[in-house]
Amino acid sequence: ARNDNQVSTLKVAILIDDATRCTPAHLILPLLLESLEQAGVLPAHISIVIALGTHRPMTPKEIITKVGPQLANHETSPYPLINDNSTHATSYMGTSQNGIPAHVQPAVANAHLKIGVGQILPHMNAGYSGGGKIVLPGVCSSVTVETFHAQEVQMTENLLGNLESPIRRDLEQFVEECVGLDFIVNVIMTADHQLYKCVAGHFIQAHRVGVQYAQEIYGVPVPRKYPIVVASAYPKDMDLWQATTAIAAGEIMLEQQQQQQGTTTTRSTLIVVAHAWDRHSAYPDFAHRMGQDPQELQAQFEADNIPQSSSKMTTIFGISMGRYRQKFQMALVSEGLTKQDADTMGFLYHETIEEAVEVARQRCGDPQAPVGILTHGGITLPLLGPVGEDPQD
Repeated sequence: ARNDNQVSTLKVAILIDDATRCTPAHLILPLLLESLEQAGVLPAHISIVIALGTHRPMTPKEIITKVGPQLANHETSPYPLINDNSTHATSYMGTSQNGIPAHVQPAVANAHLKIGVGQILPHMNAGYSGGGKIVLPGVCSSVTVETFHAQEVQMTENLLGNLESPIRRDLEQFVEECVGLDFIVNVIMTADHQLYKCVAGHFIQAHRVGVQYAQEIYGVPVPRKYPIVVASAYPKDMDLWQATTAIAAGEIMLEQQQQQQGTTTTRSTLIVVAHAWDRHSAYPDFAHRMGQDPQELQAQFEADNIPQSSSKMTTIFGISMGRYRQKFQMALVSEGLTKQDADTMGFLYHETIEEAVEVARQRCGDPQAPVGILTHGGITLPLLGPVGEDPQD
């Protein structure tokens, strides 16, 4: 146990997720801060760190929404609030046994106590968000994040909702060995952003309990696969980068058949619907990398010959998206992304969902082809069951 003098010098970092998650940090933070101050921790020693990961910094309006106006006010709040994804000023904390160098945000590296506040959702690489993911990629440098994601170049499996994901395994090993995460508060929210459950405790054990609750909310039984799937990326439709989660969810429901009929190839179609008001956000080259040949991108990555106009991250995820494109036709309906964007991505572009479905039915040669619909593709985990009677589309 620490004495009063030790507590008064204790440095605390509270890691919170960003605008891409609807975690009610404005309700959670006051409770945590009150408990820490009652224990004797000085407000000036408590840093609130926005775990941006590979995302852009949050806008002032987004920060107010996330933490509330009092904590967002730098002039009156006694708690330092860090909203910076710069990789130039990080602290090295060693290298994990699985080879990931730990270059970490200094306020986190220097903290004696690290608390993570986040949300548990199905995730296309890590199985589920939440837990140790608030640290990696949350508060790590681009070098750390790129090394961490490099293994995905060799992965072809859809890892959405898979707790055995090697990505989840590696990030938890990294956090445990190099950085540490003493306590988490993770929420499970309903589709309309209401609190369903909250878990707190050890960053792995509490997370696993939270995953069970997440499966209750986000796991949706699906009786069959469909030749056409409409997947809305809502509520993760802020930008193109976030909207790709809907592709992983839609792929689970999609019949992946490719037949040669004369000179015409008949393919299943995944129609992605995304508002994408932030368009390309922090990765303006992502659409271009999505549309390139994944084998060519993999060769560039393995030869460390990536063009200066691109990055390792967009190359890695471009490979994943390119592999999806090789399996089935993809189409886009979006207000924020244009036909030019879709052409660059190798997607068909349509003004309306109805038009997209009509064209997709023409492609599969059946004007009455059944259509699977994901209204919340950004957070839904389709759970395939026994094939029963064909449901009406």
